[in-house]
Amino acid sequence: MTDTERIKEVGLRTGGLVVGVAAASAFNEFVPAGHRPEDILIGAQSVVVAGSKGPTAGAWQCPDHRLMEITGYDFRENVAIHVMCDYIENTFGYQAIHAPSLPTAGHTPPMSMMLAAVLAGLGTRSLAANIILHPDYGLLYYAALITTMPLTPDHPLETAVCPSPPCVEMYRKLGTTPCLAACPVS
Repeated sequence: MTDTERIKEVGLRTGGLVVGVAAASAFNEFVPAGHRPEDILIGAQSVVVAGSKGPTAGAWQCPDHRLMEITGYDFRENVAIHVMCDYIENTFGYQAIHAPSLPTAGHTPPMSMMLAAVLAGLGTRSLAANIILHPDYGLLYYAALITTMPLTPDHPLETAVCPSPPCVEMYRKLGTTPCLAACPVS
């Protein structure tokens, strides 16, 4: 098992449903200076991304919507990231940091988790919403870490998840798709 595979396995055992790797330099083509992995961790080589389903079906049905904030159901992927950071630093001696993804003081978030997921081969953008869809699991929540450790990167998916062939066929027959049929805006 390679070091990259070992790190992914740790992420999968600790809360990640999927784990992928992107080269830190892959971000340079898409984001301005100040929002690149190297701007957050000097010497960054790799970005490891974990995705999880987030809240349980029961949590989504809870009439008290504060539950999501109180329980942290939407942070499972972050647990995997923290454990992988510790694993990288303690096992391999490289630096690792949880990638910042939330806006501060009204500013643009330091790093896009959506772009990280795409570059790590974990999904593609949806045509109907500003989300990333995984080919097997659909909508996932993503978090990432940045490390100075050189890892074997995955690659962006070659085929877009959306629209999927069944959705295209359904649209041709019925003039709608599952996401369009459920959308309150259309």
